[in-house]
Amino acid sequence: MIILPTFLVIGAMKAGTTSLYHYLDSHPEICMSAEKEPNYFLGGEEYKKGIARYSSLFKKNDAVAYGEASTNYSKRHRYEGVPARIYKDIPKVKLIYIVRDPIERAISHYIHNVAQGREKKSFAEAVVPDSIYLKTSMYFYQIEEYLKYFELNKIMFVESEELLACTEDVLYRIFNFLGVSCNVNIKNINQRYHISTDKKAKSLLDNLVHSERIKKLLMSVLPAIMTTNKPIENPIIEEQQLIDIKAYLKSDINKFRIIATENYKNWSI
Repeated sequence: MIILPTFLVIGAMKAGTTSLYHYLDSHPEICMSAEKEPNYFLGGEEYKKGIARYSSLFKKNDAVAYGEASTNYSKRHRYEGVPARIYKDIPKVKLIYIVRDPIERAISHYIHNVAQGREKKSFAEAVVPDSIYLKTSMYFYQIEEYLKYFELNKIMFVESEELLACTEDVLYRIFNFLGVSCNVNIKNINQRYHISTDKKAKSLLDNLVHSERIKKLLMSVLPAIMTTNKPIENPIIEEQQLIDIKAYLKSDINKFRIIATENYKNWSI
């Protein structure tokens, strides 16, 4: 029996998708994929493995709604053709797009990449026009391609800040959108996942060894410099860079406000 998603959380990265994944997975009528981010519709090796392999990620066969949360689905600047592949395989799917203050999201994205050892440049050097950090925060640009295939009533926009402040109310709206019962008690509703202020840089050992068992053995014999995880400090943003970032994002975010029919009045842009 082939089971395919009835909804997708398409991003945005560093906007609360991990928390939402766990909240939804706690709902008795919802089955989330075994892997949070299968990245199936990116069109790479996972897609070539076929729909049956993708379907195997959904373990329950009696759920009302099935979903996954691959944030790369809203990185149009890196992965082309995602909306078209989604529409081809699951044309009736619903989409959830979580968005956050665009500048705060970009900062969190940068901190994440530094912590993972993927980013060596300073914030001033890395977070510039057309960078992955600002492109991912261009919410209209990211959703525009989806609108060629999906009606707006099939897309739910969720503000990350509201999900954090009014979790229960937002979840009930999402449950209603997905067609599942709102008469449920989400046990982990007060838990937060992947909070960027807790980020620490990967130690040299983390980058070289992935087995936890071997890592524990090496911890006792290697120098501290190889095993220490240093806290990531928030980057210092010069005033002119902030002005330039706002100017770069402003038009896109204003267009996004129109289609989302929300003011996002507390955002910095």
